[in-house]
Amino acid sequence: MNHPDSELNLENVSQTIPIDISVKPRIVENIHIGASCTRDEIKTYKALFQEFCDVFSWSYEEMPGIDPAIFVHEIKTYPDAKPIRQRLHQIHPRKDVAIKAEVEKLLKAWFIYPIPLTNWVSNIVLVNKK
Repeated sequence: MNHPDSELNLENVSQTIPIDISVKPRIVENIHIGASCTRDEIKTYKALFQEFCDVFSWSYEEMPGIDPAIFVHEIKTYPDAKPIRQRLHQIHPRKDVAIKAEVEKLLKAWFIYPIPLTNWVSNIVLVNKK
C-alpha cells in the first residue's frame, strides 16, 4: 500500500519560462515565472524583480550565516531500518575538481560542516544543470 505522500502530484505545476532580471552588464540572473503569463505581466514582473534585485542571493557567498534549520534536509527512515554502507565509486578526475570546488563553496558559506565519521555513507551524485 502506498503512503499518500509518496505519490507525486504534478497537476498544479505549470510550465515556466526564464526571465533575465540582471541589472549588471554581461551577467545573467534568471528567475522562472509561469509560461502562461501575458507579455504585459512578464514586463511588470521583470521591472518589479529588477527594482528589488538586491533582495535575491545568487551565490552561497551572498548567504553567509543562514540558520541551518531553514534548509536542513532529513532522510526519514523506519526506526528498525538498518543503514547500508554503499561501495565507494570512483569519480572521473574532471568531476572530482567540480565536486571539490562546490564543497569548498558550501563549507565557506557554512551551508555544510564537517562531522565525525559515521556508520552511514552515501556516494556523491552529480546533477548536471541545464
